Amino acid sequence: MQIRFLKAIYKFRAHPRIQELAELSPDDINSRLNTSVRHYIKSSFEDSEVLPVLPGEKAVTAHNLRGAYAEIATHFFCPPNQGTHGSCNSI
Repeated sequence: MQIRFLKAIYKFRAHPRIQELAELSPDDINSRLNTSVRHYIKSSFEDSEVLPVLPGEKAVTAHNLRGAYAEIATHFFCPPNQGTHGSCNSI
């Protein structure tokens, strides 16, 4: 599973649209991609109700997705004989 994950990361980094971003500053990347990222998050996570809109928030944001990363990693990579906490610490 980890080899497939790494191959996916390398494939992603080699994609021409991603390579275009390599020389840009974080602010330039944000201004170029912000609208598309917000649209994708809304359609993939908010509208589908995969992640709820948090109290006090108007929408699911990229920042909100960070809270889901450990759960996703645990789901895919945690060995059945290891507890969630130990697995997350070793990722």
